[in-house]
Amino acid sequence: MNGVYTQRYNRLRNTNGPLFRSRFKAVSVESDVYLLQLTRYIHRNPVDMRTPQVIELATYPWSGFPAYLNKSPSPLWLNGEFNYQSLGKRVDTTLIGVF
Repeated sequence: MNGVYTQRYNRLRNTNGPLFRSRFKAVSVESDVYLLQLTRYIHRNPVDMRTPQVIELATYPWSGFPAYLNKSPSPLWLNGEFNYQSLGKRVDTTLIGVF
């Protein structure tokens, strides 16, 4: 993003330099309650933002939520076992009531 788009953005907004000047903000997750809130936020975001193609979260193709419900295989990027164990759950249970 350091090319033509950045130049145009800077010109239109009368700014200069790169679009992203500093590192992203990383927040430490230190409690089960916060982990659950973050997991809920991430998975519910398409529904809460009223993304047009989301009719039901359990069928949304770009979410790990169906895997948490054991309705689809877990994608490679989703470490559901870690999340279950972090919340004190067994891997063979579902988080259906959590969301």
